[in-house]
Amino acid sequence: MKGRGASIAKVLGGEPMGPTAFAISAAKKDLATAVAFGQSIHATLPVTASALACFEEAEAAGLGDADATAVPIHWAQRPGSK
Repeated sequence: MKGRGASIAKVLGGEPMGPTAFAISAAKKDLATAVAFGQSIHATLPVTASALACFEEAEAAGLGDADATAVPIHWAQRPGSK
């Protein structure tokens, strides 16, 4: 996400999001795999599990095919986020 900060800022400013480079659904799958692996070796991954929940919420909101940078935009635009 660090390299995509300018793109995120543009979208927050009202510009359309560019093409998808890495979809939310794909990122969610990778995060779920990491959490499952952690569980299999009895490791707790609280940050990864929290990120997974964020990506699951964004996907449930219909953003599964959007670029993963849409997650912070989604969270910033949620009711009560300001």
